[in-house]
Amino acid sequence: MTTWLADQAQFLIFAGACGAAFLGQYLWLHRGKEARRPWLVWFLASVILVLGWGLADGEAARERRSIQSRMEGFARLYGAEMEQRGHGKLPAAAAADDPLYLSLIATEKTWLTLNPLVNDIYTMRKQPDGRNVLIVDSETDYDRNGQYEGEREQRTAVGEVYDVADEGLEMAFRGEANFVVEPVTDRWGTWVSAFVPLRDAAGQVEGVLGVDFDAQEFARDIAAAKLRVIALLALAAAVLFASSSLNAISRRQMAERKQSEKKARALTREVFDQKAALDAHAIVAVTDPQGKITFVNDRFCAISKYTREELLGQDHRIINSGHHPREFFRELWTTIARGRVWHGEIKNRAKDGSYYWVNATIVPFLNDAGKPRQYVAIRADITERKQAEAELEKAHRELLETSRLAGMAEVATNVLHNVGNVLNSVNVSATLIADRLKLSKVSDLNRVVALLDAHATDLGAFISQDAQGKNLPAFLRQLNQRLAEEQRGTIAELESLRENIDHIKGIVVMQQSYAKVSGVSEVLKLTDLVEDSLRINADALSRQEVRIVREYEEVPASNVEKHTVLQILVNLIRNAKHACDDGDMADKQMTLRVAHGGGTVKISVIDNGVGIPPESLNRIFNYGFTTRNDGHGYGLHSSANAARELGGSLTAHSDGPGCGATFTLELPINAQEPARTVDNRPGAPGFATHS
Repeated sequence: MTTWLADQAQFLIFAGACGAAFLGQYLWLHRGKEARRPWLVWFLASVILVLGWGLADGEAARERRSIQSRMEGFARLYGAEMEQRGHGKLPAAAAADDPLYLSLIATEKTWLTLNPLVNDIYTMRKQPDGRNVLIVDSETDYDRNGQYEGEREQRTAVGEVYDVADEGLEMAFRGEANFVVEPVTDRWGTWVSAFVPLRDAAGQVEGVLGVDFDAQEFARDIAAAKLRVIALLALAAAVLFASSSLNAISRRQMAERKQSEKKARALTREVFDQKAALDAHAIVAVTDPQGKITFVNDRFCAISKYTREELLGQDHRIINSGHHPREFFRELWTTIARGRVWHGEIKNRAKDGSYYWVNATIVPFLNDAGKPRQYVAIRADITERKQAEAELEKAHRELLETSRLAGMAEVATNVLHNVGNVLNSVNVSATLIADRLKLSKVSDLNRVVALLDAHATDLGAFISQDAQGKNLPAFLRQLNQRLAEEQRGTIAELESLRENIDHIKGIVVMQQSYAKVSGVSEVLKLTDLVEDSLRINADALSRQEVRIVREYEEVPASNVEKHTVLQILVNLIRNAKHACDDGDMADKQMTLRVAHGGGTVKISVIDNGVGIPPESLNRIFNYGFTTRNDGHGYGLHSSANAARELGGSLTAHSDGPGCGATFTLELPINAQEPARTVDNRPGAPGFATHS
């Protein structure tokens, strides 16, 4: 009885209202001329109530079947798509980042977005112990405010146990699709639900897909269906009560009109507020399809220094700075003419000749035919940012030039050091020659000549009879041997002196050749550059007793900047020498390897020195980073930058402390000559050689 009264409450209220209205009308009419009309009204009202009772119940049943049919249809459709997307392959213990799981989550969210009738979609699976667990249950915007708020609307973890008893769910696990009219309450709410079994490739039930509909909305929709019938009945009753009904309708229309006007005013105010906010921040212009300016805001006028009257009717060539090539604007117009949004940075010229930069977004607005009817350009002033970038680039170039000059000075120091060592050898040779000349036995030869001159008239008797004369031949033989030895020693020292002078000449000529070709590319053998860099470091390598191993493959000549490559190699060899010194190795060894690299030439400098820790290896080419106490930290940095400018690379490898290190310079074979200007200044464009 209680359930029946609840189901019929709306109609009973309507019937009571009609009865009260009829009675009121009867009492009112009874006092007037139309006293007989209430009996006709009573008759018509009775017919309306009797027919309306059946119509209202029928409409409620139809609405219930309609909702059930739609929910069951959605469940079958979504279940079929879940099966196609491989739900059966998703394990109950799937990870949160499993690609299949994320794909199914995205599919559920799409369904929920496209179908506001559905409150929730999820899948379950029955565990061997008989418990039901949730598998795919995405975030759900229950309050439909566009956000997932609170724990209730968040995604449910895979494998969460669902311990609410639901006969419809169990029927679906038995393979029967169904719709449960009786509401079921869980931690997410109270629902009426449609369930369909999910089957695997073998046709076995592997899970269940559920589609929830809010139980209160379900009841409201059924009640609304009844109300629609009651409304029709009310309309029929309104015919009987025309004056009061018209009055009520008039009042309702007036209230609705006031509400609409209020909303319109609020919308207009919101549009004006948004426009004001946009004008306060952005530089805005609107053009027609031909590019003629039809609107500009105050900020456009302020930054361009043109008045609005000067700009309207013009195109944007009025502020063209000439900075961008024609292809830039051709690409811009091609993009927006096709109805696509264009983003980019543009340099413009103001009326007074000054320049300014903007970050522009140009949005085409299309007509019914899909063609642009106008373009709206929204810009932001980025002049200060571009100026800062230019200053940063200038500072970078100055730093690079400073590094190069420092590097050239280092190479010159190496050359002078080698020349100084050779000059020491020249000085030693000259001293030895001078000492030998001072101690020469040539003076003894003078005494012999004087003695012979004194006995010129009796030379035969002197040699055969005189005691001194008899010793003269033996003395001459000894003197000859001594003078011959002196000659050989002097010749050897003179040859050493000549070689050392030639060495000095070679070093000077080599340095002069590099100074002359600074900044110019030429085709040459890279092994020759390796040998030159070894010669520059030869004295230091010899003094530290570092054994050099050469492993040269036959590689083609390359078009490179001779001077730049030389400085990189001098830097690497010097660093390898220091690494060997610091390693205190008995057998110090440095290997120079030149090999093919697949379209490139690889030059490796390998040492058996102290090695590089892993934490330092990641920063070895950073500016200012050094592993040596007396290092300044821009040698390897500038070398790596120079390698990139040559179109190549510089890399480092080490297995750790005590395991040595390998630095590899990789250069392209027959690389294009870099577009650079020749700089014959002394030391240009050198860079640092200490790391």
